[in-house]
Amino acid sequence: MRLRIVDCGLRIEYARGFTLIELLIVLAIIGVVLALASPRLSAFVERPDDRELRKFDQFLLESSKVTLSERKSDGPPGDRPFRFRGATLGMIRPEDKPLRVKIVPPNAVKLLIADTAVASFEFARYRIEDVEEEGRATDREPELAFTPMGSLPPFSLKLYPQQGEPVWWRLNRLGDVRLEPVR
Repeated sequence: MRLRIVDCGLRIEYARGFTLIELLIVLAIIGVVLALASPRLSAFVERPDDRELRKFDQFLLESSKVTLSERKSDGPPGDRPFRFRGATLGMIRPEDKPLRVKIVPPNAVKLLIADTAVASFEFARYRIEDVEEEGRATDREPELAFTPMGSLPPFSLKLYPQQGEPVWWRLNRLGDVRLEPVR
């Protein structure tokens, strides 16, 4: 606040603008907020890609639950409805086993009973380049059968996103999934 004498009287006049200290304090506060928000923002920006891979994990998880529940269900082993994502897609007969996953490059994974595709997952953002079953390269459209316990043998998909670096999507013997960069 400044005082100025005008016509022999006191008149109070306020300073205009900000001092250097005030500007530095505001910049420090903005810096702290950005430092706290940037990890969350980068996670938010990367999340759509992860979301698609989580849906793929869910697709395989639901497939294994179907296999496991079908094999452990009570009653005669005759015709039973096959349910996937809440929809009845057909009837399971003993001769139709096992449930299989067929990888169809460039971007589709199909769930098969006998030779009939009953469900499919299509990657919107990724392209499938290579498939390895238990660490060995497979043919162009490999089929992986579920075991009696409702799990798949270990396999890996090399996924190429529309933008960014390719990744390996790997399912191990315990059914755990991990992503790792392609080297």
